[in-house]
Amino acid sequence: MKLSSLSTALLLVTLASGSAQATSYLAMTDRALFEQAPVVAQVSVLSVGPAPAQGVPSIDYIVVVERLLKGKIAGSTVVVRVAGGLGPDGWGLEVVGAPAFDAGDRALLFLVPRRDGTYGILHMMLGAFHEFTLGDQHLALRALQEVRHLETGDASSKPSTALARDFQSFADWLATGAEDDSSYWVPVSERRLDRWREAFAHLRRERRHLRWFGDEVEWQLGRPAPAGSRRLLKDALRAWSELAGLSLAYGGSTEVDAGLTTFDGLNVVSFDDPEEVIPGTFSCRLGGVVAIGGPWFDPEITDRREPGAGSEIAVRILGADIVLNDGAKCLLDGFPSLVREALMHELGHTLGLGFACGDGLEGRCDEAHDASVMRFFLHTDSQPHRPSERERDALRHQR
Repeated sequence: MKLSSLSTALLLVTLASGSAQATSYLAMTDRALFEQAPVVAQVSVLSVGPAPAQGVPSIDYIVVVERLLKGKIAGSTVVVRVAGGLGPDGWGLEVVGAPAFDAGDRALLFLVPRRDGTYGILHMMLGAFHEFTLGDQHLALRALQEVRHLETGDASSKPSTALARDFQSFADWLATGAEDDSSYWVPVSERRLDRWREAFAHLRRERRHLRWFGDEVEWQLGRPAPAGSRRLLKDALRAWSELAGLSLAYGGSTEVDAGLTTFDGLNVVSFDDPEEVIPGTFSCRLGGVVAIGGPWFDPEITDRREPGAGSEIAVRILGADIVLNDGAKCLLDGFPSLVREALMHELGHTLGLGFACGDGLEGRCDEAHDASVMRFFLHTDSQPHRPSERERDALRHQR
């Protein structure tokens, strides 16, 4: 069985029984997502800008609610806040895989109200469906390679036809309480879906070239840390140190832990989402976000690569943090290898790496990248997965 991962890193998994529906990814069902969401709405995006508040650097999307499909909201216009970007103090946080929109976009969003009056997107990328038009078809697509295939043909050939969610039918199903999930799937040409990948490349936020400078990065565990987490973190640090040209060292535990709210000069792995950064709670039965993390940077602090390695300007990574969701400790009891891989995946993002495959930009995972720890999907076969040659080459190029 394969479980999906998201990130800056978001790792999205479900451990519930059932079978993957002709895809390489098993995540939350649409019904489970609907049941967990306090609010579901069809929206159009009015504007996009940096969040003005102190705390986690974020992007604010001001959206008009065209159709409320579940729950209650105050007014017809709300602010949807997504982690990642530049904060008002100038510090930036890179969150690979966070949902992104342009002004004028329409979407179906599964929302969680925040204490400050804004809304978060439930389980990040899992709770954001973009409207995408292909001829006379209006589809609801996430930035994931998740479509169901109608025909597989030879295992080595690319399927020609797929199933995707019809935007209006999916919205109607949500509005009636998510009773039957068979009515909103429509056939669509695989070739035509390639246009979504091109569109997604424009939707994603600007990716800066980020890299560490120096010889060692020290990571600590925030207190209280659950039993077994220290060993798993050490294993994950060791795996990257072997090929990054950079020593990732374990520095013990710490009481100083600002998480992703502010840059505190420390690199810390925290459990139980102490600052309530992640919208939603992880469940070993239903799934959700396992972890989110990423590197901190100041866009004004840059370095030019050494002669012979090219003249590209790199933004210096000044620190990084990883936060595991509340509820994710259930994985330590039965699936410690999954926690280890999640930590390895997140550490890869803090090194400045994106996904190897499996998201809307990189496409499906072929044989060369399927075993990579940086693919969009987590492995659950208890094997010691490692970065692929692509990640190794990228890290060598950085150094």
